[in-house]
Amino acid sequence: GNNWYSREEHSMAIQCYRKAVEYLDDESIDNEVEVPIDRFLLPKDLQELLANRVKAYNNMAQAQMKLTAWDSALASIRQVLKIEPNNEKALFRKSKILQEKCRLDEAIGVLRRLTRLYPSNKPAQVELSTLLSKLRKSREK
Repeated sequence: GNNWYSREEHSMAIQCYRKAVEYLDDESIDNEVEVPIDRFLLPKDLQELLANRVKAYNNMAQAQMKLTAWDSALASIRQVLKIEPNNEKALFRKSKILQEKCRLDEAIGVLRRLTRLYPSNKPAQVELSTLLSKLRKSREK
């Protein structure tokens, strides 16, 4: 998937990431494990499987965003956040998707959470102040 993505063949990348996700799908995890998952209590092989699943869904979401497939990208991000609720990349991408879907209040909420969790994330801080000033200007009108 990464090779296709780097060549800007986003549809092909998504197909590869989808295959990876299918391969990494383990129903026993979905059926037996509480969500959100405390991965570190799981056996090492399951921890690795979940880490790879997070990467595949996160990459797939990025490729979907490139194709402006916002609903699909949001579904992929939800899968990441189900496993890692505080995943930095997924939270940032979620805020971008919500902005594209004109859900600014939700995007701001996600960015506030992101900047609390990751205070050194400058792009998130910039994005948050940009959105807050947009929101202020729209309410002044």
